[in-house]
Amino acid sequence: MAKKPTYEELEQRVRSLEQDVLKLKWTEEVLSKSEERFRIIFNNAPQGIALANQSGRFLKVNSAWENMFGYNEKESQQLTIQGITSPEDIKISTEKLADLFRRDIGCYRFEKRFKRKDGSIFWGDLSVSLIHDLENGFKIALGVVVDITERKRSVNALRESEGKLNAMLQSIGDHISMMDEDLNIIWTNKTAEKIFGKDIIGKKCYEVYHQRKESCEPYPCITLKAFRDGKVHKHDTQVIDQYGKKMFFHCTANVALRDKEGKPTAVMELSRDITDQKQAESALIERGKELENKTHELEEVNAALKVLLKHRDEDQQHIEEKIVANVKELVLPYVEKLNNSRLNDRQMVYLNIIKSNLEDIITPFLHQLSSKYFNLTPREIQIAGLVKDGKTTKEIAELLNSSTGTIDFHRNNLRKKLGLRNTKTNLRSFLLALP
Repeated sequence: MAKKPTYEELEQRVRSLEQDVLKLKWTEEVLSKSEERFRIIFNNAPQGIALANQSGRFLKVNSAWENMFGYNEKESQQLTIQGITSPEDIKISTEKLADLFRRDIGCYRFEKRFKRKDGSIFWGDLSVSLIHDLENGFKIALGVVVDITERKRSVNALRESEGKLNAMLQSIGDHISMMDEDLNIIWTNKTAEKIFGKDIIGKKCYEVYHQRKESCEPYPCITLKAFRDGKVHKHDTQVIDQYGKKMFFHCTANVALRDKEGKPTAVMELSRDITDQKQAESALIERGKELENKTHELEEVNAALKVLLKHRDEDQQHIEEKIVANVKELVLPYVEKLNNSRLNDRQMVYLNIIKSNLEDIITPFLHQLSSKYFNLTPREIQIAGLVKDGKTTKEIAELLNSSTGTIDFHRNNLRKKLGLRNTKTNLRSFLLALP
């Protein structure tokens, strides 16, 4: 027979039951308040929130979710996660939901494409967690969706812009490289790799481009100058390619990246190959020196020629003076003797002609005539001398044993060559006026 509890024991049990009841009421109040807070958060959250079962069917959605997808609550409860997912992301969505309910993972988050009621597609940042439905006693998935379509567009636009910029920089035929503040090469285009090699990223620019062990300080390093003052700097410099060949670059350095405070963190250097230009300039300088030497040589030769010409003129003058002296001393005395002898009229005419021609020889007339009008024939010069002496066409024809027609022909040629044709200038007057 069981022992009856005492009064004190019964009183102790009653107090214990009262405490349990109080704890239960407190728990219910806490749960009620927690559920109320959950409902408030669920219904008023700016993000789209939905509850789904293990098969992916929606149990409940909030107003933000309805606005995001275009379905009301009743329509949403007829949908599944797969039904609002873009075909490209259905497989991964199904796999992650299955892993969650198997408890292979506690939660998951990824970016996926969703499909609205109107068929349009948008990008969402989805976070899913497994929670317990205490009221019904089973597990459900809580999903939160944030529309990131605009962010995706911005990112894609940025990537596209970066892709275009990179394609443009890669297509430029000039050498382009980017250095950090420690002069490490952090980016190059294909032209730079072609000239200096494909393994230059991470190396010092002065090691790659100049094969130096130290920076170009105190030499003019335009990259360091750009880091210090943030300005654009240019200069011409000599570099050495991966095969040891010397080249000349015209370089422009400019700040490419800055930190939040505006301090330069990377400098881009664009370098144009001016080797051919430099070689042409050097060749031009050498050619100039050669021409200068040639000029000095020509000046010396010219001076020598002037001396020779002076000597030639002096020699010619000496010869002319000698001829004049010989004619006067050796010929004219005998002409005078003949003039004083008994000669018939015809012989006297010939003698006068000889005397006149000898005088012309020792005077500058015929020399001037033949040098000034170098296209005159010897016969024309002879006839010009007789015309100057006042001989008529008939007299000239008799003296030269020629016809008057022939003499007129030569006289006409003389007028033509002397520029007197179609003028009224007298031929003898013109010849007498010559110096």
